[in-house]
Amino acid sequence: SSVDRIVDKCLLILFSFQAALCLFGGFASDLWTSANWETKGYLMMVDVHPETVGDHFLFVGEAYLTFLVLVDILIPISLYVSMEVVKFAQSYWINWDRNMYDPTSNTPAHSRTSNLNEELGQVSIILSDKTGTLTLDA
Repeated sequence: SSVDRIVDKCLLILFSFQAALCLFGGFASDLWTSANWETKGYLMMVDVHPETVGDHFLFVGEAYLTFLVLVDILIPISLYVSMEVVKFAQSYWINWDRNMYDPTSNTPAHSRTSNLNEELGQVSIILSDKTGTLTLDA
């Protein structure tokens, strides 16, 4: 549905921002560690000083994963679960709505899908000819 597409686009933007933030943090951590290796005593206690280019890439990769763990709360994984629970509850509200009962055909509303409430809100124009026949706006 359209709501799912909007949420997917927002999450893609958040994933990109998170990856860029972690990459920046990895390179900044490598630069800071290289510049402060001699002056900070706690850095000399652990062998974290990268000396070759390969060591720098390993250090940046390790720092990237560290920052990824730190900023993983930016991605709301429970958002999809919450959206599905709300859709499911709203489909029951549609089924229980007495105002959606048609007395002429003795038919109550029956939601067979949880996306029905999203689709109902997307109808903007209904076209008909002078006999009242509905036509497709293509």
